[in-house]
Amino acid sequence: MDLWDLFRVLFRRWYLTVPLLVLVAGVGYYSAKGIEPTYTASAGGVFLEPVVLLPVEQRAPNPWAQAGVATTAAAVVGSVVDPVTKEQVVAEGYSGDYSVQLASRSVLFSIYAPAASHEAAIATLDHVIELMKEDLRAKQSAYGVPENQQINIQLASGTSIVSTREGVSRVLLGLGGLGAVLTVGIVVLVDSLLTRRRRRAELDEVAAPSDDDVAEDSRTRPPRSASKSSRRR
Repeated sequence: MDLWDLFRVLFRRWYLTVPLLVLVAGVGYYSAKGIEPTYTASAGGVFLEPVVLLPVEQRAPNPWAQAGVATTAAAVVGSVVDPVTKEQVVAEGYSGDYSVQLASRSVLFSIYAPAASHEAAIATLDHVIELMKEDLRAKQSAYGVPENQQINIQLASGTSIVSTREGVSRVLLGLGGLGAVLTVGIVVLVDSLLTRRRRRAELDEVAAPSDDDVAEDSRTRPPRSASKSSRRR
């Protein structure tokens, strides 16, 4: 059966196709309606070199500053998005689905913190920012670098939050595909059964003798009494 034949079957059995498609649409609508929205809080920032007004000989050596701000930024982001750190974040009651985007050899970063509620998204974002600052301070304090001489983080934009229903498209796509397959399968199966039944009825009608054939056979058949008398002779 090619595509054209399939469309002909669906059109011929429209009294099945239409209700099934309406049922699929209804299931998809109520399923999508039941999906809760996801709130995503986001903010952007930058890693900055410290502004130190002391002579070089009076400054504390800072291996991280010598490695470069971009290298330091990559190390801090790697620590914050580490799976172990995310497990700790979840254990503290925050969302573990956050992400920190940092381009290669860049000091600019963006944080995205999705959660089930507006408050949870903002709380997770603030917590991740604080984790980054603490990790950055710890890395430099380990070498005895005073805070006023350390690389620091400055937020470049305020917190923004958006509400999305990311799962709706996946649910509709899955239900739509499954519903279309089931609809086609049911319609084709019913059409096959009905077609087979009709052909069987046509064959039985052709094989069964008609009234004219029965009457003709009775006229040509010799009477039973005559046949008995002939056998006696």
